[in-house]
Amino acid sequence: MEQARKNILAATASLEAAVLTPQWRLAHLAFSYFVPRALHMAVEWKIPQLLEAAGPVGIDDLASRAGIADTRKLALVMRTLCAHHVFDETALNVFANNEASGALAADENLASAVRYASLLFSTADVLPGILGDPVLCASYAAKDSALARSVGKGMGQFDFINAHPEWRDCFNLGLVSLGEFVHGLTDVRGYPWEDTLRDGAVVVDVGGGVGGSIQALRTNFAERKHDFVGIVQDQPGMIEHAAAHWQKTDPEALASGAVRLTAHDFFRENPVKGADVYWLRAVIVDWQDEDLATIFTHIARAMAPGKSRLLIGEYVMHPTCGDELLPDAPAPLPKSYGAFQAMGLILGFVLTVGPNGRHRTVQEVSNVAEAAGLKIAKVWVCRGLASVIECRLREDGGSVR
Repeated sequence: MEQARKNILAATASLEAAVLTPQWRLAHLAFSYFVPRALHMAVEWKIPQLLEAAGPVGIDDLASRAGIADTRKLALVMRTLCAHHVFDETALNVFANNEASGALAADENLASAVRYASLLFSTADVLPGILGDPVLCASYAAKDSALARSVGKGMGQFDFINAHPEWRDCFNLGLVSLGEFVHGLTDVRGYPWEDTLRDGAVVVDVGGGVGGSIQALRTNFAERKHDFVGIVQDQPGMIEHAAAHWQKTDPEALASGAVRLTAHDFFRENPVKGADVYWLRAVIVDWQDEDLATIFTHIARAMAPGKSRLLIGEYVMHPTCGDELLPDAPAPLPKSYGAFQAMGLILGFVLTVGPNGRHRTVQEVSNVAEAAGLKIAKVWVCRGLASVIECRLREDGGSVR
């Protein structure tokens, strides 16, 4: 099913490129920034919630409820979104939710992701100037990000959201939604965990936040939850949040020692030696190669030869020309699956304008891993956008696959 979905997305985009003239296609691309802006406005005005509460609503009534003075301009917003399969126009000037807009009404996390995207809209305006400046373009400092030079007024992303609680909450909720389809499936369906979670195996979630990955493993492999120990490592403040989270959701795991929460700075020696798995999910995008090599090195020094694995759950960039460590799409589709990769590439811009981070290709991850005494053993392609990169100690032998 997943393979068919990837093929269909890549094929339909290829067909569109084949049947549209370059003028039509490029003009559509050039002006299509109005489409997400229409979505941002609809979410800000709570249109999905209004339609969910009242059913199909006429444009006059909808404008009144949303506080929009001109019904024709609201209708333009609505029809633009209808054309992109968000909302339905059930009769002339009568609008209703469909599956997509209904999800916005029901899922606060999804709506928060859209709202945070609206905050980043101004960063796209300053991005060309930043990339055209040799000094700023070469910088990966938070203070030089597009967010810092627009809405952040000199503050990097994390300083900005911490100074604005309303955006901090929006950011955190939005990350949950993005994580569900970008990273969430790597926890349970991207790697053969059933072969690992046994015989007292130790899984260390390095930089694991509140421990969502360990919780996903315990939930989805409930029959194995007594057969492994999950250790969550993060900064002290985050571990305090994690303790409250686990006391609320699974206190037995803490009481039994099946889950352990420990404060740890991953730029220092890892105190857990010889674990079966060291797990990094959605971590490496925030760090440049030199810092990442330090993180990898401390993990490598804790690993046991022939036993330990470093697993990296992350979106990796798939070059359009293909990658020998990633499966190619069937011809005549682009080897990277083309349009299927679009969301991952868009998130690459989100990383660039926000924290000034970046996605990597498999080869770029491999270069950093090798500098830390590791090698990539295999890339496990998951459902959705992310993959699991399995690394072993270089001394374990064998060739990169």
